[in-house]
Amino acid sequence: MNYVSFAFRPEWLERLNDTLFPEKFNFLIDDEIYSCHPLLACCLSKKVMQLLLVDSTQNSIKLNTHDPCKLFGQLFQVVSGGSFHIHPENWTFFYEIGSELGNTEICQAAKQLSLNTLTIETAIERAIQCYNLGLDFDVFIEFIASHFSEFLSLNLFHFEKVPIPIIEAIITSNHLHLVKEDDVFSFLQKFQDASLYYLINPDKLSLQAFNSFIESLNFSDLRIDQWTSIKNQIQKLSNEVSSYKDSGAMNVTYLSNSFNNTYHNSGCDSLNDHSNNLINDSLDNTLNISLSDSMNRQGNEIHMNGIFARLWNDNNGDIVDKGLINITSDEYQQSLQNLINPNNYFDCWGGDTQESSVITFDFVKLRINLTHYGLKTCGCMWGKYPRSWELFGSDDKNNWTKLDTIENDPDMNQRNFCKIFPVSKQLAFRYIKFVPLANYADNKENFFIRLRRIEFFGLIIPCNP
Repeated sequence: MNYVSFAFRPEWLERLNDTLFPEKFNFLIDDEIYSCHPLLACCLSKKVMQLLLVDSTQNSIKLNTHDPCKLFGQLFQVVSGGSFHIHPENWTFFYEIGSELGNTEICQAAKQLSLNTLTIETAIERAIQCYNLGLDFDVFIEFIASHFSEFLSLNLFHFEKVPIPIIEAIITSNHLHLVKEDDVFSFLQKFQDASLYYLINPDKLSLQAFNSFIESLNFSDLRIDQWTSIKNQIQKLSNEVSSYKDSGAMNVTYLSNSFNNTYHNSGCDSLNDHSNNLINDSLDNTLNISLSDSMNRQGNEIHMNGIFARLWNDNNGDIVDKGLINITSDEYQQSLQNLINPNNYFDCWGGDTQESSVITFDFVKLRINLTHYGLKTCGCMWGKYPRSWELFGSDDKNNWTKLDTIENDPDMNQRNFCKIFPVSKQLAFRYIKFVPLANYADNKENFFIRLRRIEFFGLIIPCNP
């Protein structure tokens, strides 16, 4: 038998040490006994017919399978359910492997392991771990949301390190245990970020909190979808003003006056006029989605709100399925649509060859004059982050003009990292092509890259009919 061909990534073995598995197993294959860490047995060839684990304190355990995923799942149950202690902090190791293999049994077992001795502090830590690894953190969001009062009592230090998507998930969770809406407002004030205020229900605020809410709003920091959410809530209140005479009516009157005063100097006569100008821009004319429409920050918590986000929000969902944009490439892992979904915090896309890693965007009835573009790396740890690449534009997919070249960008060699790049040559094209040239993985798969998001900024120009 061939004991060299690995069925599992060798990087996983590098993360094993004596603190994770203090004991070693003896395993029997073809009447020959080998001594190793139990996971090393999983890395033998897929031709393994049977694996016999022998421990001096237990009876022999026999595993029969041709499927390496099932083999790992059985082995995990043996180790975690036996006399060998696995510290809860190591749960992400198993969760990540289970996710990579598509093995739900491993993921569920790892989740159960993570729930041991769970507190509000450990729930936050593990939610952040999941976010940084690109893993599902719903189980921890549910725990935090159901203990929201306890969460609010934590020191500011704990809040400062929580990524914005986790905050959004907590506030919007169906399990949120909320005493009063003022608590949400007080909590969000600690972040000093008005872009989060779309999570607040203004009609449920006390009059004092409502006044503070209006005074602290910074409309220039609001994304289009956030502004729409607030506007819709206020308009709903406005329609109900005539039906009651309480503090709610006072709130709505104050709010409407505040909004109108805010936009009077900018040529907007009323709240509705401004919302129509901001939200209902028609693509019949050139539309500029500049970098200022994004939060214009680099790092793990950037909100890249450019052309894709604008089209996605204006058309209520997937613009690929609706035929507004086409994306082509040989897909390796997840759907290409995830790359342009502004609500995608978890799924990644990757290509395993140079040809399959090339991504072409067809804007169909539009031409795009790029000024900037943004990339976000995936949450995996295998180094498939983009290192060098080129960007091209075309109107016929035959003649391509190079728009930008990046070589050996050191910032991109990390997980869940966003960065925005200026385009060196600004011209309008229907087709935009992203061509990776190298990654940061220490192997020969030079063109194997993984990305979580791509975003474009610049002018949207309708094509001539």
